[in-house]
Amino acid sequence: MKLIKEYGIILDIINGKFTQGEMFVIKKEDIELAVARVKASFEIEGLDISKNHLKILEKVAAGKLDSNNLISKYTKRIHKLNSYGN
Repeated sequence: MKLIKEYGIILDIINGKFTQGEMFVIKKEDIELAVARVKASFEIEGLDISKNHLKILEKVAAGKLDSNNLISKYTKRIHKLNSYGN
């Protein structure tokens, strides 16, 4: 079991840095902070993120949902965010 406490874990999951089946154990406060940071990043870039998608982020960060579900939903959005920085 891999113990991960960094608030940036959700972005790492979205970007596919962790393999399917890895277990994530982080505190509820860290999950909430990570979700808030992702939401703020999307809002700054003028992109919408639904409450349903925020719940999905929470489940992935808590290790309750396969990260592949999240990756497929957000790959296009992440590429769009990354292209703004270039």
